[in-house]
Amino acid sequence: MVLAKKRETNLKILHLTTDSAIGGTEKMIIQVAGSLNDRGFVSYVVSLKPGLPLKEQCSKMNITCLSVEMRSKFDISALFRLYALIRDIKPDILHTYLFHSNILGRIIGRIARVPVIISGQRNVDLWRKWYHNIIDRISSRFCRYIIANSYAGQRFLIDAVRMPPAKVMVIHNGVDFQSVRSSFTNTAYQNKPLTLVTVASLTRKKGHEFLFEALKTKRGKWLLILVGTGREKERLKQLCEEYGLCDKINFAGFKTEIRSFLEQADIFILPSLWEGLPVALMEAMAFGCACVATDVGGVPELISDRQNGLLVPPGDSQALRNAIDCLHDSPDMRVMLGQAAAKTIREHFSVRKMIDTLSDVYTVAVEDVQR
Repeated sequence: MVLAKKRETNLKILHLTTDSAIGGTEKMIIQVAGSLNDRGFVSYVVSLKPGLPLKEQCSKMNITCLSVEMRSKFDISALFRLYALIRDIKPDILHTYLFHSNILGRIIGRIARVPVIISGQRNVDLWRKWYHNIIDRISSRFCRYIIANSYAGQRFLIDAVRMPPAKVMVIHNGVDFQSVRSSFTNTAYQNKPLTLVTVASLTRKKGHEFLFEALKTKRGKWLLILVGTGREKERLKQLCEEYGLCDKINFAGFKTEIRSFLEQADIFILPSLWEGLPVALMEAMAFGCACVATDVGGVPELISDRQNGLLVPPGDSQALRNAIDCLHDSPDMRVMLGQAAAKTIREHFSVRKMIDTLSDVYTVAVEDVQR
């Protein structure tokens, strides 16, 4: 595909996602929509599920945000509302994200005669059954491209879902690296606990239980801050009590702004069982945190082991503990890895690079249809 030169445009883009809660995908959609608006595009963000968090964050950036108020997966009336909304907005491009909005968006978008439908692959979805892949593959006939945010996601679509390789492209997430910490300190020389931070939804796929198991016998002064919420919260609190870690683990809840937590972090940890290209990890790297993460999905596209972070196998509590102890015992290594992580994001994963590529893809796709 030959990319077009940058130009002024008033193309209307409808970004369709499943949830109205703020996770990595939703943060990236808001970043993309706001940046595209600055370039002359007109962006709309629409969620299938009801809720205020997404609307509140979009309003701060003057992005129009709507919901079709889908109450359950059996809410057929929501499909008619989605059709009516698409017909009312008349987008030039419908860009869908996540499995359920991908499937419904492709079908309803085709019926509503949207000129260009593009889907996003945000994760290496190990939860899928065989029939999910069949539904995904069949409905993909209605979209022009599928944009994966990692090469791991691209391989998953081609190898597991059997998507045509020519239809699947990669555009990495980008993050704002302007707020990288200006100085690095060694906690070993201060009278304060080693501070561990993880930012992730409290769901099984994020692997918190393996982190708890890794820390249950760790001695010395340390504190783990969990930023995020989710359906596993109560189970994790019970596990915390069982391991005797209640005075060591702080459940901070959902936060839209994580800078203050990254400022406290001596080590950032992401113990996920599967991932795409995790935004929280990218933000921690951009901020200059020493990071420990599991070797899943697109994480190895961000971290090279012992060069700009530490990689461990997923679900391996002992390996996780060893990595944490390694960084605990080596403040200089924490500083070195943090500086290298910030350089990686600055040089390869900028928001500008992501938006440059995406805006060109949008423009070329519409021009191809109009020919």
